[in-house]
Amino acid sequence: MKNKLIFKTTLLSIGILNVMGGAAVAPALSKIAQEFSQFDQTLIKLVISLPALFVIFTSTIISIFVKNTSKKKILIIGLILYAIGGVGGIYSPNLFILLTFRAITGIAIGLIMPISLSLIADYYQKDEKKKMMGFMNAIGNLGGMIMMILSGFIANFSWRLSFSVYLSSILVFIPVLIFIPFKNHVTLENNNKIKLPKKTIRYVLGALLSMLFFYLLPTNMSLYIAQQKLGSTGIAGLSLGAVTLAVFFIGLFFVKLFHWLKRIFLPSAILMITIGFLLLSYANSLILVFLACILIGISFGIIMPYLINELSDQVSPQLANKAMAIITVGIFLGQFLSPFFQKLLIFIFQLKSIKSIFFTSSFFLLSIFVFIFVKSLTHSDKMK
Repeated sequence: MKNKLIFKTTLLSIGILNVMGGAAVAPALSKIAQEFSQFDQTLIKLVISLPALFVIFTSTIISIFVKNTSKKKILIIGLILYAIGGVGGIYSPNLFILLTFRAITGIAIGLIMPISLSLIADYYQKDEKKKMMGFMNAIGNLGGMIMMILSGFIANFSWRLSFSVYLSSILVFIPVLIFIPFKNHVTLENNNKIKLPKKTIRYVLGALLSMLFFYLLPTNMSLYIAQQKLGSTGIAGLSLGAVTLAVFFIGLFFVKLFHWLKRIFLPSAILMITIGFLLLSYANSLILVFLACILIGISFGIIMPYLINELSDQVSPQLANKAMAIITVGIFLGQFLSPFFQKLLIFIFQLKSIKSIFFTSSFFLLSIFVFIFVKSLTHSDKMK
């Protein structure tokens, strides 16, 4: 293929849009909450989590409705919708129209994400494919970090303008138009009769629970910073950027850590996210907030790749795409349900602040840590 470097750069740049997703404007959430103060906070938090629901919907049906359609065409449609969702956020006159445009953003990601990953599978094999997947994740996290910090500082002037970061899709649109070929088509896999192993549910549930807790950060950080009087939306953007940066760096050492920690690899990550939320529930300075965010970022950078890798090892190659599709549903369903999970905690435990949500969540995470840790030790004994 001509212009291999430009083609590779184009593919990798798409990863930034995938990572940004619904969380790009999370730093502006406190300003949005002020603008629409007549609404319940759960509804406000849907500004961040609603795109996830439409990612699930779109990515689930994409292969049915776009069979034998050029992947380039789907990417172009997705990028246009991505920009529309962003611009719509700028001009939304009320919360419900804003949520409608957030749904459009979710549809766009649901088109862009599976196609960008499948294009890597089309053009790269074996170690080169793994390297490209790793690069896409790394660049996506770095780009996401920059966009969240940027949207946080823009939100100091206007929460509406923070949605302008979604116009970055225009920068991706031009190279996609020029360098992605039309020859690749979406095809349906003929493996519906082959069943996934029962262990699959364990990893999907793990992904759902991980996102249920992890999304406490993007849906609350801006509100938390404002509630604790620790700074502006710019500080919220920096703290969320610290999370993404931690995910990036831990990705560089993932394999080494996996071999070093072995059976306590997953329990260690769960313990870190537990400590992270516990720190946030007591934090009275930005140093502790950033430390907590880094711990949670490291944890997330371990847990999600671990679950995905373990699941891929459990299934045959012909079921790999189906398994990845199902765990992706678990990931985005966890994102969407997170605000409702928080609402349930508030109702059951009569919680009065975001600190108390973090504190209560840390106890749930601690119980999960104890369960996984004991299970890993007993499994190690059986292996001896």
